[in-house]
Amino acid sequence: MTEAVEESSSEGVLTAHETVYRRLRGDIAAGQIAPGTRLVQRKLASRMGTSTIPIIDALRRLEGEGLLVTTPGVGTHVRRWQPEEIEEIYMMRSALEGVACRFFAQRATLTDLAMLEAYNEEFEAAVRSGSLERCRATDEQLHFHIARASRSSELFRLIENSACVLLTIDNTMFPPELSIPMELGPSGVHAELVEALKSRDPERAEEAGRRHVRGGYEQIEPYVARMRSPRA
Repeated sequence: MTEAVEESSSEGVLTAHETVYRRLRGDIAAGQIAPGTRLVQRKLASRMGTSTIPIIDALRRLEGEGLLVTTPGVGTHVRRWQPEEIEEIYMMRSALEGVACRFFAQRATLTDLAMLEAYNEEFEAAVRSGSLERCRATDEQLHFHIARASRSSELFRLIENSACVLLTIDNTMFPPELSIPMELGPSGVHAELVEALKSRDPERAEEAGRRHVRGGYEQIEPYVARMRSPRA
């Protein structure tokens, strides 16, 4: 995503492997490569102007992150998300967000708190601008900041990956306006979360983090329900 630690050469430039991986992940997350699309190594290499070696590595990493599915004798496809999987992903992200918020309340510095306020102000400005793309970017920055301030690199890795999965689901399966409920207006989306984090109360912060993600699922839940197969 936007602020992950970069793999680089000694000159500080992204390697071919990392560049291909990020480009493919970004295209999948944005819905530019649709769910169900078969990914052919030679065609991808030709499109990206590289050998198949970075392509193979990128496909392996993306499959490990859950964005691709490889079927023997069939090939590698962009994952089609099932209703049950979508609910599970949101439940897992809710738990991760809760832990990150708990750690934030316990470990955040005064600088971390100030940056939290700044990121929230940026998000509110994005809402006022009416730009969904800007809202998504600033929302991601705020949540990644919470994860970083948890001082757990493994937790950050898990949250970053889940954020990419959720963005992919939002972009490919639901109306775009559902991912950011802009009708709430400024201060409506993160107000409870930010206040809970500032309280330094770990229990309150964790519950607010979980509730915040559950609220996101509630926005799409009616659509998920329609996707479910009728019961016999």
